[in-house]
Amino acid sequence: MNVQRVHQSTYSLEFKNLSEAKLKISTLCDVPQAYTSLTVNFEEVLPNGGNKVVKTVRNIVARPKPERENYVLIENLTVPCNGKGQAEYLGKAFGQIHLKDNRTVPVSGESDKPMPLICRISAK
Repeated sequence: MNVQRVHQSTYSLEFKNLSEAKLKISTLCDVPQAYTSLTVNFEEVLPNGGNKVVKTVRNIVARPKPERENYVLIENLTVPCNGKGQAEYLGKAFGQIHLKDNRTVPVSGESDKPMPLICRISAK
């Protein structure tokens, strides 16, 4: 599983006038997938070195495109930046890949080193 860095959505800012943090996740297998099911956490990296979960997105289900049955891309995971200031965020995901041969494979992963964003996600 590849969990990309949390970044600011330029599309949302330019076309919707919204400030949002965004995350993309993909799964790649050597056999066809039926679907991928995940739970994703957006975590703020705290100054003391710890992390705080600020948003959880549950029950994400994505299917592969017919032309590439071994690959699933989950793109539009966004959360609003509804606070002022700068912060760093990690994306963490866990769940299962359901293969077409009826096997289920547990997966988990997290994004690389966080980048500072002009974005604050409140834990509401």
